[in-house]
Order: sequence, then structure tokens, then C-alpha cells
Amino acid sequence: MKRTLVASILGIVASVATTVSSYGQGQVWFDNYNNANVNGPASGASSPISAAGGPINGTRIPSSFTVDLYYVLGTASDPGAGNPFAPGIGTLILSRSIGASTPGYVSPAIATIPNYVSGSITFELVAHGTAGGQGYLGHSAVLTLSSISTGTSLPGFLDQLQSFNVVPVPEPATFTLAGLGSAALLIFRRRRA
Repeated sequence: MKRTLVASILGIVASVATTVSSYGQGQVWFDNYNNANVNGPASGASSPISAAGGPINGTRIPSSFTVDLYYVLGTASDPGAGNPFAPGIGTLILSRSIGASTPGYVSPAIATIPNYVSGSITFELVAHGTAGGQGYLGHSAVLTLSSISTGTSLPGFLDQLQSFNVVPVPEPATFTLAGLGSAALLIFRRRRA
């Protein structure tokens, strides 16, 4: 009798723990379309990602690029704001490619944020890829939402996401040559002194 009662209680506790953990997450649509328009980018895109410099200067990034979605629970600022080579804030939650027929726009998907229960949450996009033999990198301004969908609610959108540019990444050979030149100057200065 006692064993049956203990087993029943353990079963109920496990069931409650599973239910609580499955609802301890939030969801958001990961895309950069004008989400007020159900037709997407064809009739009013709001935040495309473009290239500034290099062989694809002034165009929207192609399908060879990947965009990463980072998040931080709560309100956060970006210590690397203004530096396109700075890492993304917080935790990487999802990576998506650029749509083949929609340059500059992320192929949409639902991003599930573990351990989100309520409150504000901050997102940042980081885009990277290669085009025309040149590597590119850049990130968006941070976007803080007061809350996102949880449980069985439909996911919300990354509304108010701003357009941003990716910039050419210097080749490692450039950094190597700069380092060798600096070392040679230091050695030359020491010998003269």
C-alpha cells in the first residue's frame, strides 16, 4: 500500500514537472519582414540587410549568408554597438539562411527561448557570409521587447527591428602583414637605440 502511494505521488510530481518545464519557454518569429503585412517582403519590407563595401556594395545580402539570432533575458545594451566585428550579445538561439528568392531577408522560423517565463527580452541579429570572394560581417542594433509569447500562444514578431549593413572582413593575410610590419619596426627601433 505504501509503495503504491509513493509511486503515485512520484508519478504526479513527474507529470507536474514535465508540464511546468514544457511551458517554461517563450517563442518569437525569427525574420526581418514587415510583420504588419502578411504578404511579407514583396509588398513592404521593413528591415533588409545590405552590404556596405566590397564587391556587393549597396546590394542586399544573398542566400550564401547566414543570420544568427542572439538573446538576453531582460533589458540589455550592446557593448559592441558601432563595431560590426563585435560578437553578438548573450546566447545564440537560432541560425537561418537568407532566402534564395528574397535577398536581404531571413528565411522565417520560430525561435524557442528556453527558460523564458515573462518580462523583457533583448534580441540581436548577426549576419555573416561570403560573396564575390569577400567575407562580410555585421550586426543589428539591439531590440528589446517587453514580453514574448509563452505556452500555447502564437509567437510574436521581431517588430521594430532596424535595417543594418554588413561590411567586408579584412583577410587574415592583411592582419599577418600588419603584424609582421609592426614587429619589424619594433626590432629596427631597438637596434637603433
